[in-house]
Amino acid sequence: MKRLLILTLSLILTLYIASTIIFAQNYPQITYLINILLLANFIFLVLIEKSSKFLVNNVIVFYSIFATIALASSFWAFDFSLSSFIGLRLFYIVINLLVIYNILKKHHLKNAFLNGILLGSFVNYIFVFHLVEAPFEITMPDLRVFGTLGNPNVLAITMMFSIFASIIYLGNKEGSAKPFFYYQYVNVLLSVYLIFLTASKKGIIFGGILIFFYLMLSLRNFKNLLRLGVLGAAAIWIAVSYIDIGELLMHAERFVSRFEFFYYSLQGIGGYDYSTEERQNFIELGLQLLGDRPLFGYGIDNFRIFGGTYSHNNFIELLVGVGIIGAIAYYSMYAGLIVKVLKMDGGELKVLLAIFVFIIFAMDIAVVSYIDKLTIYMLLLVSLIAEEKCVKIRREVNDV
Repeated sequence: MKRLLILTLSLILTLYIASTIIFAQNYPQITYLINILLLANFIFLVLIEKSSKFLVNNVIVFYSIFATIALASSFWAFDFSLSSFIGLRLFYIVINLLVIYNILKKHHLKNAFLNGILLGSFVNYIFVFHLVEAPFEITMPDLRVFGTLGNPNVLAITMMFSIFASIIYLGNKEGSAKPFFYYQYVNVLLSVYLIFLTASKKGIIFGGILIFFYLMLSLRNFKNLLRLGVLGAAAIWIAVSYIDIGELLMHAERFVSRFEFFYYSLQGIGGYDYSTEERQNFIELGLQLLGDRPLFGYGIDNFRIFGGTYSHNNFIELLVGVGIIGAIAYYSMYAGLIVKVLKMDGGELKVLLAIFVFIIFAMDIAVVSYIDKLTIYMLLLVSLIAEEKCVKIRREVNDV
């Protein structure tokens, strides 16, 4: 009975993580339904095991403190309804963090989580390559691809998470069937291509950083490098043979022009990149607002009262919403995570985890991530991987 429940829990966890990608923009009620099934299955398993002990880690603790401050900010917010709604959503994430962590920690279902990322990515490949026609729009009028996520930047970030999932599998091939293991190389290439189709600056920059460090570390493993080279050559051949070169060149031109306009905006030459100029204005506005209420801010999600929309910058969003106190509570989660990663034994995995955490942190200058479920879940996953590695090292030392 217990074994069947764990197997079911593994399947539902995979479907839940995949659903946060597949149904993020369309049919979100499906994600909520799968989430309910996950919670119910977990509670039933706890009752069967007769265990009332729940495990927590730094990510859960610090995020819970932040969520508490955010919900409390409703009482001094300019708009109570905005802050209370977001505060309750944050506690919904806290509950899922607690459940997912205990599932991963107690029942060793990390692969179920990774498989959810890969499944969500695979559905996007099917739609983008028109193997199956999507039941909703997946591209913008200018042909920037946003897939099932509804936003090119979000799709690019999700594909970067998919690359990370494949890297974890490639670093630990024991127990993986060969076809599945080799699929990870294909997934990396497909994810890179989708990031290219999004023309997302942050996706291209930070995805490029992740790939660069992975390739540099792969130089120490000739087999990995050879496989990537062979599959890369095959991918280029397929692209030349089956992809419309005119369309590909159009994507490449847009890719180059977006970075040109971005550069012009940074140089103070206006009128080229509206999104960059808008973000610069939001930063200036946020710093001005911070001066009046530096400690606790104006209430979570209340930046939009002054800016007309959210700030597109997690640092500004938190400083204005919950002040310096709330921002410190949130980013303490990153500090604790980095400390945990640095305690790991030296090796490729340690470097990749540190780079990945840095990337998520650095992206906050251009995204609002504190309320993005998948981003927070990925941080939880990194924390779990670091914990497992540290425990393994301690066991090896004790055995010696």
